[in-house]
Amino acid sequence: MRLPDLIRRLVAAYGLQPCDINNGNCDYFAEDFLFASKTLGNLGEFFVTPDDEDLPRHCWACVSGKHFDAEAPEGVEDWRDLPIFKKHS
Repeated sequence: MRLPDLIRRLVAAYGLQPCDINNGNCDYFAEDFLFASKTLGNLGEFFVTPDDEDLPRHCWACVSGKHFDAEAPEGVEDWRDLPIFKKHS
């Protein structure tokens, strides 16, 4: 299974819109994604918005050099390109 498919499957399991997951459940979602991605042989890291950034608090996962959250199933190269941060700027 590809990582984007895994994200979409997790979003469906949550039963919420991706933006709603990112609005209060992002930490749980990132943890669930990292755990599930390990079963596929991928190792990743858990990230939280840096304190020195003037951006909303958000948690996401980085796997194989790409940053993923509920709204970015294809992943982005730069975490600042995650939709939650694009909406803020």
